[in-house]
Amino acid sequence: MKEANLKIDTSKLMRKADVDELKEAYETIHRDGCYRIGAGVRLDNSEQIIFFLEGVVPLCGEEGEVKLDELRSKLKVLETFESFGYTLRCEKDNSVICEKKVLESQLEEEYERLEEILQNLK
Repeated sequence: MKEANLKIDTSKLMRKADVDELKEAYETIHRDGCYRIGAGVRLDNSEQIIFFLEGVVPLCGEEGEVKLDELRSKLKVLETFESFGYTLRCEKDNSVICEKKVLESQLEEEYERLEEILQNLK
């Protein structure tokens, strides 16, 4: 696996979540034409800290053209996410959010895996 380029600043995320009305903070870590990666934190009612990583995969390009080869490739990536314990949900903009709750100590390692999976979209 390759070294992650950016470190995830968990203390900054926790400070932002602490003052947020919804007790959540999120930051985009990497953006590419084919996908986006983000990290976040949620504070639940018992003040438990829940870290998560997200991969965002748009199903169609902005031009709206459907390319079946690209969709097949994206389906394989989504299946890989599911096999690694990510939840999948579709957004109104036709993108799929792949999210996984991760221990703070495992964020960097899981980020590297997430980035490696999404490299298959290129």
